[in-house]
Amino acid sequence: YICLRPNEVDSYISLLRVFIDQHHRTLNSTPVPAHGVHPILFVLDELPRLRHMPPVEEALEIGRQYGLKLWLFAQSLGQLKEAYPNADGMIGGCAIRMFMNPSLHDETALKVSDDIGFQESVVDGTRVKIVEPNVLAGPDYRDLVIVMPANAKAARLNKYFAYADDGLKARMGSV
Repeated sequence: YICLRPNEVDSYISLLRVFIDQHHRTLNSTPVPAHGVHPILFVLDELPRLRHMPPVEEALEIGRQYGLKLWLFAQSLGQLKEAYPNADGMIGGCAIRMFMNPSLHDETALKVSDDIGFQESVVDGTRVKIVEPNVLAGPDYRDLVIVMPANAKAARLNKYFAYADDGLKARMGSV
């Protein structure tokens, strides 16, 4: 982690944008690597803060053949849509999508609820949501992660808090 003063944030973001673009262009300018080559992982936390970056979209579209993998993090779908006009396409291209505490305010919980799907009521045959948006955004899901792999059913997983594990806590040191 790098600790920045408020007046340094924009400079840091600009530098990070150049770094990501340079590496992406360099990796994509080489021939497609042979199978068995180790992938290169880009972890982009707070992606929308970097603003719209065409190299990120391109890496999602064709990066796999060059051994690029991306882990993209955003606070909400609304934030991502503000930075990327094709946010829905980007999300749809992800192998795994994970959601924690989706918000009702920007319709993240509604989208997650819709993506989880519907079931047919045994009483009258009507279709009902498997989980309603207000339930996803509520206390019942506070300590859960919704994991949605491509072409598979969604799963509810318990969050694992590192600070609650003595072994991990000892390795973290003082914060």
